[in-house]
Amino acid sequence: MPIGDTKEYTQTTFKTSVTEAQEIAKQNSQRTWGKEEAVIIREMVKQEGELINHRITWLVTLQGLLFAALGFAWKDGRELIPILSLLGMLTSASTLSVLILAHRAFESLLKDWDSHKSADYDGPNVIGYRSKSKILMLSRPWFSLPFLFILGWIFVIIVNNFFRT
Repeated sequence: MPIGDTKEYTQTTFKTSVTEAQEIAKQNSQRTWGKEEAVIIREMVKQEGELINHRITWLVTLQGLLFAALGFAWKDGRELIPILSLLGMLTSASTLSVLILAHRAFESLLKDWDSHKSADYDGPNVIGYRSKSKILMLSRPWFSLPFLFILGWIFVIIVNNFFRT
């Protein structure tokens, strides 16, 4: 190929690659999933669960350290209390946002599984139990713990500013 044709070759190759990828995606969306795909989806669900576990562990560890620092600051370091409270609320809110994204990833995986699962698939489900209840969903630790920590820090600010002399 002459050097001058490189740009045209690259553009043609890219268009062909995109077209092939779209065709493969179309074929995959029309086919059903069986046992091999169940194993893949199950592993992806497991990975999301492990990430949620790590994030909750980080949240609880950091909050524990902040509350321990609050215990030291309560008597002699009142000027640190708003900073500790703000840090506690911001880290809780940040963790909540990534936990919501992880939950959406769960939902997306399960929706894909449900829409592609073969009618004659007789293996175990890719996840143990699914609840459609919003109350149960909000009571899960990855939703409730960040909210409870935020409320705890708001309570600390209120007590520190209005009920301490």
